[in-house]
Order: sequence, then structure tokens, then C-alpha cells
Amino acid sequence: MKNKIEVKNLILVPFDFTEKSDVALKNATFLAKKLDYKLTLLHVYTRKSSVEFTDAQQGHRIISERLKKNADKIAEDYALDVDFIIRDGDIYKTIGITAEAIRAKFVVMGIAPKKGMHKIMTSRAMKVVEHCPVPVIVSQIEGDFNGLKNILFTAGMSAQVRQKVGWCSIIAEACKSKVHIFKFREKNEDDIFRLKGVTRQIREYFAKRGIESDEATAEEAINFGEQVVKYAHIVDAGLIAIMVTQAKFFNFEYGDYDEKIMFNRVRIPVMLINPKQYDRVSIPTLF
Repeated sequence: MKNKIEVKNLILVPFDFTEKSDVALKNATFLAKKLDYKLTLLHVYTRKSSVEFTDAQQGHRIISERLKKNADKIAEDYALDVDFIIRDGDIYKTIGITAEAIRAKFVVMGIAPKKGMHKIMTSRAMKVVEHCPVPVIVSQIEGDFNGLKNILFTAGMSAQVRQKVGWCSIIAEACKSKVHIFKFREKNEDDIFRLKGVTRQIREYFAKRGIESDEATAEEAINFGEQVVKYAHIVDAGLIAIMVTQAKFFNFEYGDYDEKIMFNRVRIPVMLINPKQYDRVSIPTLF
């Protein structure tokens, strides 16, 4: 067990010794076992951290001891390769920078419910996602993969939906998950026709990898984000897979719904994929 960077298939888990990072570690452990990946715990040492200790050296030493204790327990209990890293810096950027440096396949992090004024502001978790070059799986406190027997996969008329297929198939194939494709209801006849074609190609891609899938279409004139959560609950999904929308800046796929799904009322974990970052990493591709 060493505090160093290694390059191999792994899941990065931001860990700050809170309840939300405990649930992230639980879900990351489940996923690492299924994928046969290594786990790396990351603690970002911030200005807030420095207030708790006499100096940075003392802080790093104490945090390192605590991280090692957690890593050793997971390694022993689940027969996993577990490592840890401490980095100084800004949480939002450091997680993404570290994920890229160690070539992590996924980041699994915990989130706490939004309260007060934070309900109308961009969440801290979303700021992490926006700086991350790989999919970020967020888990609310008490959020559980539920065995990952089912995955809810949103689809609409955006080119980025193809980027999501490869990432989703990695998990679905390893966990023997059924993928439920939930389509945005397009109004334009050409878009309806094109979406049928894209959906067919997606299902063929999954089928070639032995992944079972089905499809359903959202109702018209009803909030798509709310429908996604409702349908995910109906199919007993253990994960909702979405692209991060650009609706804050222009009319993208379904509207600014990603944070609503992230903080969904039934606490289903959500995999968010940031399309802006794909020039920086090697991604699984559909075509």
C-alpha cells in the first residue's frame, strides 16, 4: 500500500471521511468487484483541511493514516487492489485532473441533498462533473446500486448519445444488467425517424455484447427529467445514465434536467458523462 499513482483500470473515489463518501466507497467497491478494477481513494487537501491541523505536513500524515486504514479494510474484506492519493488543491478541478493523470475509467462520488439557497444554484457535484474527463457516478446518502440488475439509459437526438453507449456497456456487460432505453418524445417527423434509427443501432450494439435491452418513449408535454426518474423507479433501475446537458447555454437535448436527476427523490445513483471533455481521453465508441 503506497501513496502513489499507477496506471491501470481503476475507479477513483473522492473520500473525505463523511457519510456521503462512505456510500460512494460502498458503491465503488461493488462496481470494482464486478469489473475487476482497482480502487483508488482520493483526498483533496484544501484550505478547509489546513484549519484542522497545525501544518500541512501533520495534516497529510494524519489523513494518510486514516486513508490507509480504510483502504486496507476494503482490500481485506473484498479482495480488491486498493490504493490512495492525497492532493492539495481545489476540489472541483483536482478530482478531474487526478482522474486524467491516473487514467481512471470512472469516478464514483457521494453527494448530500441540496438545501436552502443551494437548491437554485449549481451544485458542487456538478462543478466536479464539468471538470472531469471520465464518467462520474454520483450516489446520494442511502443511494444503492440495487445489484445493478437494471440501467436506465436516456436517448434523444444528440450526437453525444453515442458516447454514452460505450461507457454504459462496460458496466452492463460486467453486471449482466438489462438496459432500459428511455427516449425523448421528438415532435419533428424527421427527428422521430432518425431517433428510431439511432435506437435500433444502440440496441444492436448492446445485443452483440450479450446485453438485454428494451425501449420506451416519454409522454408529450411533461417534464422529461421527472419522467426519467419515474420510469427508472418503475423498472427498478440501479443506475441512470445521462449526458450532461448544455441547456444553460443553448437548446440542447432535453433541457436543464441533469441536476434534477442527480438529486432524484428515490436516490438512484446517476452516471453523468460530460461531452465537452472527450477530446482529452480515449472513449468507447458506438460506430
